[in-house]
Amino acid sequence: MKVSERFYSLQGEGTWAGTPMCFLRLSQCPVGGPSGICKSWDGHPFACDTGPNFPKKAGPEWHSYTETNEILPSDQVWRWVMATGSRHICLTGGEPLIHDLEDLVYSNTDRCMIHIETSGTIDIPDFMDQCWITVSPKWEFLEACVVKANELKLLVHHQTTDGHVMDWKSKAEYKPLFLQPIDDGDYQHNLQRAMALALKHQARLSLQMHKHLGIR
Repeated sequence: MKVSERFYSLQGEGTWAGTPMCFLRLSQCPVGGPSGICKSWDGHPFACDTGPNFPKKAGPEWHSYTETNEILPSDQVWRWVMATGSRHICLTGGEPLIHDLEDLVYSNTDRCMIHIETSGTIDIPDFMDQCWITVSPKWEFLEACVVKANELKLLVHHQTTDGHVMDWKSKAEYKPLFLQPIDDGDYQHNLQRAMALALKHQARLSLQMHKHLGIR
């Protein structure tokens, strides 16, 4: 696996917020591509954290599209996870599903929980049935990925409507639906909109707690 970075920290988003977790950030993402301009589920453009000139520019989570600092086999990944004492590993990116993860999943002999954070634009393979799947839907997401998700993380900007959230609540059914403000130049407006929508529609707010705490 081509790895941009790995670190041990607290999960800052979604259902598992506050949980000690190993993070494996895999390189590259077909959604933003080399340009680094991503589109949310509704086509709203924003600068993603995998782009052409981003490493260390806007925060430690930003990495250039081609940045690969390690190439790790599965056994080395699991030795690292066991050394931290964690029972959770989060595969993020970038887009982790462009990588071959089958061996990593099947070699999980210590039965840690594997978390996958995906854009929902690539089909989720059946061998990931025991993983925790977070889908943050991006432009041209697949409905099949929404069905397979354990939780949905909807990116919200100041023009996100009541109708949008109601539609996603019906898609989510009984799954947790998180509203997360897009972290861009209009973050405060996005945050206010996300809070108002969460209160009105009984959704849950996701604030990227790690950024507020100043940790990875």
